Amino acid sequence: MAIKGTPPLSTQGVINLVAEEHGTGARGNPYVIMTGGKYVATPTALTDGDAGALLLDRYGARSPMGVAGQQTFLTTTGTNSDNAIKTSAGHIYMLDASNPTTADAYLQIFDGTTADTTLAVTTPKQSYLVPAGSGTKSGALEKTFIPPLKMGTAITYAFTLTVDGSGTVTGTGNVILNAVYD
Repeated sequence: MAIKGTPPLSTQGVINLVAEEHGTGARGNPYVIMTGGKYVATPTALTDGDAGALLLDRYGARSPMGVAGQQTFLTTTGTNSDNAIKTSAGHIYMLDASNPTTADAYLQIFDGTTADTTLAVTTPKQSYLVPAGSGTKSGALEKTFIPPLKMGTAITYAFTLTVDGSGTVTGTGNVILNAVYD
């Protein structure tokens, strides 16, 4: 659906814009006109002047970040121990990891508490490769979940050397993890 002659957005990623106009289209679909006249269809109403990051897929904005209930998480000391992002059920909207070590690391995501999680024994819900750094530059992983990744018990993570959850990540520095969750 296009408005004011602008076609729907077709790029996937995260952008920061400011809402200039909002309303309901002729078919009852909500819309937001962002800075620069870009049309963005969104399921959550924004008010004029709202600013925030919007998660985009090929259909336009699907899940505004920064709405009530969403939180951010940051650790600069990611190692091979299980750690909680959230101790109750929730959703993961975005993960971003940076690996300054010279060995590949795997980001393990568990749907359980730290007490429920034993590395190399408990099967993670998801496991992602975070490539090794070069010694001067870090390897990186960026994941955006549309729809968000649902965790029914808790959100726990660890960094390991292998996809099966074993091995200690070693090298200079620790793996950095940023997350957006609710």
